[in-house]
Amino acid sequence: MKVSLEIDAEEYRTSVEWEGNLDKKQILELIQSLKFPSMEKNSPSSSAPSTSQSINEYEKQIHKTTAHSELTKKEKLKYFIYMEFKENWFKSKEVKRRYEDYFEEIGLSTVSTYLSRMAREDFLIKKGNRSEREYKLSDEAKEKGVKEIEKKIKA
Repeated sequence: MKVSLEIDAEEYRTSVEWEGNLDKKQILELIQSLKFPSMEKNSPSSSAPSTSQSINEYEKQIHKTTAHSELTKKEKLKYFIYMEFKENWFKSKEVKRRYEDYFEEIGLSTVSTYLSRMAREDFLIKKGNRSEREYKLSDEAKEKGVKEIEKKIKA
C-alpha cells in the first residue's frame, strides 16, 4: 500500500509518502505525528478544541492504560460515542466507520445491538424506522457523563 499526503498552505507546501502494509490506525498515527508550526499556535481555529482532538485525548487515555483490556466492547463504544457524538444525530453505519478510523474493526450488527441497548438504558435517544434509525446522546447522559468508564480507564 502507498499513502500520499500533500499539504498546500499559504506559508508552506509539503508532501509525505509512506509505503508498506499499513492499517488505518497506523496511518492516522503517522499523520498525527507530523508537526506544522504555523498551524499550531497562530491558527485562529487552534484555540477551539475539535472533535478529533477529543478523540485523540480519548485514544491516548484508553491506550496508555492496562484498563483498556478490561473494558468491554460496549464500554469502549459507549465512551467513544460520548466523546465523538455529543450533540449530533448519528446512524449505526457512521459510528462503525468512525470507530474503525480510530480503533479496531467492529461489526455493524455489534454496533447496532449496542446502540439499541444504550437507547433502552436511556443513554441514547432514538428516532426513525428500522432502516433509517438515528441516535443522539440523551440529556441525562450528557449530564451524568461516563464516570464509571473513566474510573476504569484511570485506575
